[in-house]
Amino acid sequence: MKIAWFTPFSEKSAIGKYSKIITNELAKTAFVDLWIPKSETLLTSNLSLILFAEGDDLTKRLAGYDFVVYNMGDHCGYHKEIYEVSRRHRGIVILHDYIMHHFYHYYYLVEKHNPQSYVNDMSFYYGDAGKSVAKDVVQGKTIPDWETKIMEYPFFEKAIAGALGVICHSDFLADKIRPRTLAPIAKLHFPVENVSSIRDAKIDKDAWGIPHDKTVLLTMGNVNRNKRIDRIIEILGKQRSLREKVVYIIIGAYDHNPDFHKYTDLIAKYNLDETVRFLGYQPDTVLSSFMSSADIFVNLRFPVMEGGSASLAEQMLYKKPIIVTNAGHYSELPDDCVVKIDVEQEASHLVKALTKLISDKELRLRIGDRAATYVKDHCSVHRYGDEINEFLIQSIQLRPCLRLVDRISDELANMKISRELPVVDIVSQEISIIFS
Repeated sequence: MKIAWFTPFSEKSAIGKYSKIITNELAKTAFVDLWIPKSETLLTSNLSLILFAEGDDLTKRLAGYDFVVYNMGDHCGYHKEIYEVSRRHRGIVILHDYIMHHFYHYYYLVEKHNPQSYVNDMSFYYGDAGKSVAKDVVQGKTIPDWETKIMEYPFFEKAIAGALGVICHSDFLADKIRPRTLAPIAKLHFPVENVSSIRDAKIDKDAWGIPHDKTVLLTMGNVNRNKRIDRIIEILGKQRSLREKVVYIIIGAYDHNPDFHKYTDLIAKYNLDETVRFLGYQPDTVLSSFMSSADIFVNLRFPVMEGGSASLAEQMLYKKPIIVTNAGHYSELPDDCVVKIDVEQEASHLVKALTKLISDKELRLRIGDRAATYVKDHCSVHRYGDEINEFLIQSIQLRPCLRLVDRISDELANMKISRELPVVDIVSQEISIIFS
């Protein structure tokens, strides 16, 4: 079996790191080439790295593969070229994010200078309401609210249009995808490297100015509003009994965040300079040391925009309790291996959870042990590789159905049949019966 695996491969890309792990596993039983958009800081791999650029004609070269796999996420800078190849050459899509609107907003309005296509697609997928929002955005009447309103227009449908199969990492996302495609869907647990690869090196607390008697809270990843960092800062500011016992560390880039001043304003308001530390982006060795030294991970997300979480799976291996939002794919985790926070009662639940975890080391150990056991049982790289191989082979069986759907769709489009007409549903039901 020969696989062309399209992926970002930047040192700063979580999807790139995921791809490195998985393709190494797939290469044990298949021939795998990594197809990578040209970048300056690539990860290393023993596999063949094939760099490509926008506009390259890859038709003949891709014809020699049994499967073409596209990794799609919401970062246009990492995925633009991959997306464009996927429009010309059908393949399997690994969809990493539920909310893809960030990608298409930037792709159409900034990269392509084609606002009309943005409006057309919003109209196609979301009707008059989507068209109206898109027009307002294009005309500058409104700015996309990435955290709330835009959740009604996720745009993931465009990323999987024409796919021969879709892979995702949660039932949450699979349930969103299922009504929007006839392609086969596989939900796989997000893979993480074996616990033996976890580094045990601790940080030098004295060097970082962290008192030894403080409980270390850690949030990882780019500083975005949906990570609820401001909620933690406010709680620490208002709850003196908690503030005096912890240091809250945030590791992740924040220079892209126009609202970052709101965090610093909160820190100043509550005099938390010694309690809350933004360390910015850190290399993996530093991040791993902080993960080994942390007492509690804070991995809140609301709204939940991703389809799975690499950071969550990795954190679980460190045998530390993780505070998560009880929403999206996080709600699928067993209740006994993470600490779930309901958004409706976020502040009170966070205070209660932090109070218990800070005061009870044995509780932290029990929850952390169960988290690590869960990951080792469900998220091994070997298991993931086997499941991808199985899905790729099974997806071949549905290709005749998808080709038939394409032909019928083209005919209906040529006849200018509106998708709102009953004939579309009738044809869909007949096709379903034929291939059921």
